[in-house]
Parts: sequence; structure tokens; C-alpha cells
Amino acid sequence: MPNAVKTIGLDPGSGSPSGSLGGNAVKIYEVGSGSQPQNVLSNPDFSNGSASWNAGSSWSIAVGSAILDVTTAAGAGRNLTQTGVLKLGESYQVSVTVSGNVITSVGTVSLLANGVSLSPAFSSGSGTGTASGTFTAVSQDFVLSYSRMLAVGAGSNLTISKIEVYIQS
Repeated sequence: MPNAVKTIGLDPGSGSPSGSLGGNAVKIYEVGSGSQPQNVLSNPDFSNGSASWNAGSSWSIAVGSAILDVTTAAGAGRNLTQTGVLKLGESYQVSVTVSGNVITSVGTVSLLANGVSLSPAFSSGSGTGTASGTFTAVSQDFVLSYSRMLAVGAGSNLTISKIEVYIQS
């Protein structure tokens, strides 16, 4: 059943319901099957700093963002994780809002969600936009990491301001 939307206008004189919307309209959304999808992540915009996140050594989290130092060559330090948020076998759509700077003459940096490359990859001078893609959960944990092609220069980083993960319908 799709969302039912009811709009109620209030008569400014009496305060009782009326058919006109005026400036006092209230929309009521009936939640049920077919409702807006919910982000499966807690604290997806880092508004509570590192709450709900497990960050590897390549990450620093402050209120409002997570900063990824993409100069780390390899290892678990690349991972930003939330545990127990996914359902095994479900397909998910992910979108990551990114700003920052990648310093390289020939390389690229790709964000990965549960091991799947998101698009686009970021190259020299870039690092602003939205990286997105889909993956199927093989674990209950959501893991954001990165890979890089060739070397990147000192000071290369990506700032993540929001991560959205929805069950793909």
C-alpha cells in the first residue's frame, strides 16, 4: 500500500479544519508498506562525532565529518565500520557525499562499500561529489574503505559528510 498523504488546512479565524491550505497547512504521512526507505546506518552524517562508528587509523572523525587520509598503503586502518546493521543476502544502494583533494599525477582513489567500488573514482585535484553503487551483504557489518591506483601525494584526503545505505528495492 503506498503512503497515504492527507493535507489539513486550518481556518485562520476559527482554527478549525477547512478545505483550503493557506499558510497553516499540515501534511500527515501514513507510514506503512511503501514508505520512504530508512538509512540502515546510525549517525550517517557524523552529527554525533564517532558514535556508532569504528574507525581505522586512516580515519579521523569530528562532529559533522569523517576525514580519510588516503596516503595509507594498505591494511585494516582503511576501514570505517558499523557492525550488525546489514541483513545477509540483501542488496543495498549506497551513496557517499565527499569533498577533499587527491594529489596525484597519474593515480586514482576509489571508495569501496563492503568491497565493491563506488563510482566515480577520484583523481588529481578532484575529490568533491557523490560516490555511489550497490552491493549485496555477505556480512552484517557495513565497511567503507578505499583503494588507490599508484601513489598519491602527502596531504591527499577525502572528507565524508554523509553516508546513506538503503535496502535496494
